[in-house]
Amino acid sequence: QESSSFRDIPVVIMSSENIPSRINRCLEEGANEFFLKPVRLSDMSKLKPHIMKSRCKEHCHQDEDLLSNSETNPTN
Repeated sequence: QESSSFRDIPVVIMSSENIPSRINRCLEEGANEFFLKPVRLSDMSKLKPHIMKSRCKEHCHQDEDLLSNSETNPTN
């Protein structure tokens, strides 16, 4: 989460250990989700908001790059 290159990638922890203190620590340390194994298909729906958020940020960065390039290198 500290790296600017990887900040927008959701962090998902999967474990078979149902230990509340460990789950809370993972979430407090920056994990976006914690899934108990075996992971169920219904768990995957919890990832959609994180994926959509990442894609939105990715598109925003691309738009900023395009705007920045057009301002520094006008075509007219």
